[in-house]
Amino acid sequence: MNEIELYLKNRFRITNLFKNNPIQKGGLYLRFDLGDKYENKGVERVNKATIKALEIFNSIFNNKEQEIWLLVNQFEENNILKNSNKYLHKQIKNYFFKEFREFEFEDIIINQIFIKIKLNNLNYENILNGIANREMGFMPIIGQIVYFIEPQKDIIFYMYDDRGCLVISNKVENISYLKDKYYNYINLYDLNKINDIFRIGSKIVDNR
Repeated sequence: MNEIELYLKNRFRITNLFKNNPIQKGGLYLRFDLGDKYENKGVERVNKATIKALEIFNSIFNNKEQEIWLLVNQFEENNILKNSNKYLHKQIKNYFFKEFREFEFEDIIINQIFIKIKLNNLNYENILNGIANREMGFMPIIGQIVYFIEPQKDIIFYMYDDRGCLVISNKVENISYLKDKYYNYINLYDLNKINDIFRIGSKIVDNR
């Protein structure tokens, strides 16, 4: 078992962020709406989704010199989105650790890349914008599934497209400030459930 698998197992009781959902394992989470109030096919929606995602991202990763972990799941170049995997990799420079792994999921080959990098060597704004473009068909597109991990705070940030993003942790106190600061962004469908979870507290035992 490699480092990222051990980390996920000890902190979130899973070993693979593609095959397993930490929320289903009792993980604490916040789901934020990003582009919900804007026209479904408009540039304004993508831009607003990117801005809101950046606000949340910068509240988690607020030190340009800090180490950040990336876990990237990518498909073959001839993927269903017809996009290249190269754009994402151009946004990642001077990393100091990189590890590849390949696995199969429902007859699909997934290439998983684990990267350690300083935040100031990562063009995360372009990455978030590329993810926001995914469903809209605007260029450039990032089709990979990208998890940003803050290992010291045990926080995972995952933007799935222009609709929204997830912030996942294993302790209420790790992300309660985000709930308070961005309460108006929280997905209304999940709001009652999230409020209940935060009242009850973490269901995950910290194994450190």
